[in-house]
Amino acid sequence: MPDQLTPFDFWELVAETKALDKDVPDPQGRELHYRIDTSKIFNQYAHWLGNVIRHKCNITWPNVKPDTICTVKEQSGKEGGGVKFAKLVSQSLNVKKITSIERDDLNRVTPGGGLPTGAYNPFEGKDNVLIVDDGINYGITMKKLIAYCKTAGATILGVLVFDNRLDEQAITKIRYQMGRAELVSLYEWPATSGSL
Repeated sequence: MPDQLTPFDFWELVAETKALDKDVPDPQGRELHYRIDTSKIFNQYAHWLGNVIRHKCNITWPNVKPDTICTVKEQSGKEGGGVKFAKLVSQSLNVKKITSIERDDLNRVTPGGGLPTGAYNPFEGKDNVLIVDDGINYGITMKKLIAYCKTAGATILGVLVFDNRLDEQAITKIRYQMGRAELVSLYEWPATSGSL
């Protein structure tokens, strides 16, 4: 389907790219038995996913193009799934600017308190920012990204994620934090979060 990856589509991508890893340490310290290496999926299915991204964005934001794609930069120094997904979204939408915010800076930002000491403002004027990530599990990182962008004075167009484990109530809270902007996901997990 052009507007939503089905569970069959999603697991076909995972199986085809051998993206299911077992007992691999999580960069954020979570205890997960299984992880999906989204980078493998993006490498192999970039063109097809690019079409899905364009379709979703054209429907959700028909007359607006972001000035900047914003994501989190992982501490490991490796290019994480969020940055790879940001590059895929950037290419798909023909947006030149990608801003990767250091996780340490995200952890130090407080709503209404200004940017953390030593953090820079990557946005020019009132940039329209599309916040992206490869996955949203609990919404903690996403809330911090939203707070950082708002504190820096950016206009948040919305959020685009590859896969989303949040229920409707959690999605509504994130949308409320953005002033009711849309949160769009290419794949939504049918099960409740917290058990994986």
